[in-house]
Amino acid sequence: MSLIDDAITSIDADKQATEEIAALIAGSKQQAEEVLGRLQALGVRAEGHALSAAKQTLEDCETQCAALARQLDEARAAAVAAKGGGGSGSGSGQAGRVGQADQAGRSP
Repeated sequence: MSLIDDAITSIDADKQATEEIAALIAGSKQQAEEVLGRLQALGVRAEGHALSAAKQTLEDCETQCAALARQLDEARAAAVAAKGGGGSGSGSGQAGRVGQADQAGRSP
């Protein structure tokens, strides 16, 4: 296996870990929602507001995980393109810009 294959394998592992973390965060958010509902039913406001803020933060974390997964897909596509495998074929990523700059004789 080439060094590029090693990089692709590492990126794949990173994406899998990101997906696992996103699933854990979703579970935490679900639990927070359930507890929040109970607190609201009991009329407990202070803790309810704090838990609502925690739930919002968990939602932000989910969004960040989704963005990270997309970036890892882009990194993988660039690594596959560097290998010559084509990948997504977009050529619009960093690897494409570096290659264009190298062809022009300039650094990116």
